[in-house]
Amino acid sequence: MKIAIFAFYLLLLLFSCKTNQYFETYPANLRKPSVIESKMVYKNVVYGSNLKEQDMDIYLPAGRDSINTPVVIIIHGGAWMMGDKSDLDQFGYDTFFNANGCAFINMNYRLDTTAPYPAQLDDIGSAIEYLKSKRGEWKINTNRICLFGGSAGGQLALSYAYTRNNDKSIKVVLDISGPSSFTVCYQEGILVNNITNLIGNYDSTAQLWHDYSPLYNLKSAVPTAIMHGTADSLVYFVQSVMLHDSLNYYNIPNHFIPLSGGGHTISTADWVEWNIPVLVWIKNYL
Repeated sequence: MKIAIFAFYLLLLLFSCKTNQYFETYPANLRKPSVIESKMVYKNVVYGSNLKEQDMDIYLPAGRDSINTPVVIIIHGGAWMMGDKSDLDQFGYDTFFNANGCAFINMNYRLDTTAPYPAQLDDIGSAIEYLKSKRGEWKINTNRICLFGGSAGGQLALSYAYTRNNDKSIKVVLDISGPSSFTVCYQEGILVNNITNLIGNYDSTAQLWHDYSPLYNLKSAVPTAIMHGTADSLVYFVQSVMLHDSLNYYNIPNHFIPLSGGGHTISTADWVEWNIPVLVWIKNYL
């Protein structure tokens, strides 16, 4: 009888040793398979009280996490008085950035027909704050943001990144054909009426035309990628040349891509040609 009891405890001890050895081989944090996040899309997410203009589309890539998934926020153009986030759907930006591990946000903002400048910059801030509130749920890193804008959206992206990036969460800007100097626009170009509607008459608000120009706010500028058509007849190419030269003067990293013969609106072919080089450069800072 004693021999049988001894044998039972001996077998129990051997089994326990093997079991402990098994769990030492596979640490506790690996016993359960990790959850692989699937791609998610949320359309018309409202971030403010204006349901028509303060909304955004959210595209979250598969396999994301709150450390390694940066955020790209795109801001549409339209001379600050028109346009919609849906105008950008044709380019497939969401698919491109998601495929390269970035969350992609396509946002609307209040136009100057309903809200005076700088309400548009306020909206970018509100959208970012909303994204930060969802960081854990959506598993995105809102401390690694790229602002991306074209035309008026480029000016807004540059202005916000250069003047309101107080927490340094915006690491880089991608600007396509954005005006960098309102005061130069006053002297030449056809945007004078649009900027007057946005800010006020130059004669009475000249200082604001200066202060709201990205070109004159480089003290806190971030690395900037610039794409601009050399034959742009709306926002003249010299706007980006001045920005590029000034960023160089202040030793701020920048990547300038003149699109030979290109007009104001970037073509799908131009984007397909340059998107990978631009992304590689951006990721050096993002």
